[in-house]
This record gives sequence, C-alpha cells and structure tokens, in this order.
Amino acid sequence: MGFGQPQWLWGLIAAPIGVAASLLWWFADRRRGAAFADPALLARVMGGRRSRATLKTVMVLVALLLTVAAAARPQVGHEWQTALGSGVDVVVAIDVSTSMRAADAGFARSRLYGALAIVDRLVSRLEYDRVALVTFTDEATTICPMTADMGAVLTMLDGVDYESVGEGGTALAAAVREACERFDPKESRGRVVIILSDGEDQEQGVEEAVAEAKRLGAVVHTVGIGTTEGARIPLGSGLFGGTVYKEYQGQTVVTRLDEAALKRVAEGTGGTYRHATAESTADGLVGVIRAAAGKGRTVRTVTTAREAFQPLIALALVLLIVEALVPSRSVGRRPVAP
Repeated sequence: MGFGQPQWLWGLIAAPIGVAASLLWWFADRRRGAAFADPALLARVMGGRRSRATLKTVMVLVALLLTVAAAARPQVGHEWQTALGSGVDVVVAIDVSTSMRAADAGFARSRLYGALAIVDRLVSRLEYDRVALVTFTDEATTICPMTADMGAVLTMLDGVDYESVGEGGTALAAAVREACERFDPKESRGRVVIILSDGEDQEQGVEEAVAEAKRLGAVVHTVGIGTTEGARIPLGSGLFGGTVYKEYQGQTVVTRLDEAALKRVAEGTGGTYRHATAESTADGLVGVIRAAAGKGRTVRTVTTAREAFQPLIALALVLLIVEALVPSRSVGRRPVAP
C-alpha cells in the first residue's frame, strides 16, 4: 500500500489535537455542572445530552480523519494497462576520459557532471523509447543494455565516474562502434546515437565507424562539453591542499573542446551537433528523438496503482449525515410533576 500525495498525512496530527480539545471541553463542562447543582440531580436533568454530544464529536473527528486520509490518495494493488506509442532505440555514449575532469562546462562542476546532468534530464523525459548507456575513453563498454526501464537506466547512470573504462584518451570511433552494436538488426525501429564529449579524439578510424553507423540506419547526434578556450585538468589535491593539475613534459595540459571533430561525426550520418550550455540542452535532444519516433511503434505494458480513497470519502459522508441526524437533546414528552 502506498499514497499518491503522502504530504496530506501530516494532517493526521489533528487527531490527537482534536481528542485533547474534546477532553478538555468535557472536563470543563463537568466542573461547571458540579458547581451549578448536585451531580445526581444534574444527571437526571441533562439526561443523555452529554453522551450524545460526545458521540457527535467523535463522529465529526473520525470523518475529518477519514477525509485527510482520502486526500493522501491511498493506493492498493496495481492495474495493468497497455499503452501504444511511437519510440526509437537510443544509445547514449558518455566520454569519461581524463579531460572530462576540466571545470569549464559552465553549468556543472566538471565536463562529466555536465554531461550526466543532460543525460539524466533526457532519460527522464523519454516515454516509449528504449535506451542503452555506453561509456568510453580510448575504448568503450556498455554499462546498461537496451531497455525500456528508465529507472534502471538512471540507476546505472548514477554509477558513471571518471576513467571507469580505463585511463586513455578519447576515441570517438570506439564510442560509435560500441553504440551500433547495441541495436538489434531484427528491429525496424528508429536508431539514434547521442555522444557527449569534448571531442579531443586521439584515435583513428572514426570515418569508418561513422560510415558503418550510416549503413545501419543510425543517426548520430553529438553534444560538445566544455569551451574552445580550454581549461586545465584537475587531478586532485596536493600535499598542502592545493589543486594538482595534469602536466606533460613539465607543462600544464590545457584541454579544449574540439567542435569540428564532433560536427564531422554528426554530419556523417545526417545528425546534428549542439554545444552544451545548460541542462536544457537535453530538451533539444528530446526533440530530435521524437522526430525519429515515427519509424517505429512500441507497445508498452505499465502498472498503475489502484486508488482507494473512495470508501474513505463515503464513510466520512455517512458519519457526517448521521451526526447531523442525532439530536443534541432527547426528544419526547416532558414528565408531569405529581
């Protein structure tokens, strides 16, 4: 059992407050009555008024609690529903090389974290598509196979870190080849590859890999992370707390975004290149994925929780109706004095 809007459960705090207020009123009423007349005589005069007043108060309090619980939308069990929509197969390849440590993404503390923020937003907005995740340096590996379970994709995305595929440089060819291997040749769905990288390609063979992607009908879109001005590559903290930067032959290494390399990869398959300036870069990627979605249809079975607030509302209404019908004092003929 769960709740669709659990924040309403805080309203159940009204229960002990209401009970405490009712008890205070009851004791105060008894003290006033004791000061007015003898308890035995007062009981004869009042009849069952106090009992009815207590009953009416309890019914109102219970109705209030039932209403609050209903507002929290209790949900029990699940209903299976089949949804039909258009979707494509998407492979997202993320550069995790050393240069992705550079802090010139602008909207994140490093290039890699900027890329991850974009992918997180992208995956969260997909519906009928299937997604696979690839990470790469000078080699590539699949960290999440093709799946329609976006929750699983986001879970695997949380584990992505620097150099999780080795400590080499960037090989766009390896990323493209690994991404293409994730597509099922028996499927006629649209195929989209999204590469997020700084484009500092240090390997050969990217033209051949792009040609193979085009032959398979995959469209490669690239996203450039970083700036063309470049930035140093932090490696950690030094002995006295300062930041240590990557060096080569005694010189500090500056890594720069290579937009030209990323544009060539995208244009080779009819894809697009975009420079990442914010997490909202993902919105443009969602657009190109939806544009390709007409090439395939997806039948997706989903579960939805059954709402169970209706009985609570009905019971609350019954209690309020009964409370209104219960008289505050006894109805009958007044006894005649002898």
